[in-house]
Parts: sequence; C-alpha cells; structure tokens
Amino acid sequence: VHLAKCCMPVPGDAIVGYVTKGRGVTVHRADCPNVQSSREMSGRLIDVRWENEAVQKQLFNTDLEIYGYNRSGLLNDVLQVLNAQTKALNNINSRVDHDKMADIHVKVGVRNLAHLDKLMDAVKNVPDIYEVKRANG
Repeated sequence: VHLAKCCMPVPGDAIVGYVTKGRGVTVHRADCPNVQSSREMSGRLIDVRWENEAVQKQLFNTDLEIYGYNRSGLLNDVLQVLNAQTKALNNINSRVDHDKMADIHVKVGVRNLAHLDKLMDAVKNVPDIYEVKRANG
C-alpha cells in the first residue's frame, strides 16, 4: 500500500484504494480527479480506511497553494506561521505576477486533517492572504 503522489491524502481525508497492476494498492483522496475521471479505474477501486488516525505521529506531506497581495515581508510572514504550525516545511516555490499578486506553493508535513485545517486557518489569518487551498494534484 502506498499513498498517491497526485492528491497526497492525509489521515482524516475520505480515501479510496486503487488496485494497481503490479504495485499493490495506491490510496487516493476520494475527490482526486485521477480516480473520478477514469472508467477503467472503477472496477479496480476498493474500500480502505485510515488506521489510528487520531493518534498519528507520522507526518504526511501535502501541497498547499497560497495566494495573496504582495507586500514587503509577506513571504516571511507566511513562513513564520508555517514554521509555528509544523516543523516539516519541505518545499517552497513563490512568484509575484505583473499585478503584484503573490503565488506561493509549499509542501508541508502534517499529522492529520485536523492539523492541516489548523495550519491552513493560521495562514489565512496572515494579512494580505486571500486564499489557501490544497493543491488538486
């Protein structure tokens, strides 16, 4: 069993298993476009569930998309909030477009969906951030 890299499920997410050809079962979020769009997959989907999701110590990577109005110190403010919520900031990519809009993509480690929700709420409270969402995959 392994977790899909396209949708990066974390404990607490609604999930579904896909029986692969030769690689075992890949676990996807139930809302993953890769699982929902393929007729070929429908016969190979199985029910799966998280084990011990409430006491999870392991960190699960997930990608976030953060959008805001660029200003001096915005990226620093976002990073400080992320570092206060998780010690697993694994990747960051940021750019500012010609309209001064900041587009920040981060990969963070979280224990479960509740931890992810708390982290996202904290980032949403950074001044000038107007949207925080999970990447679709």
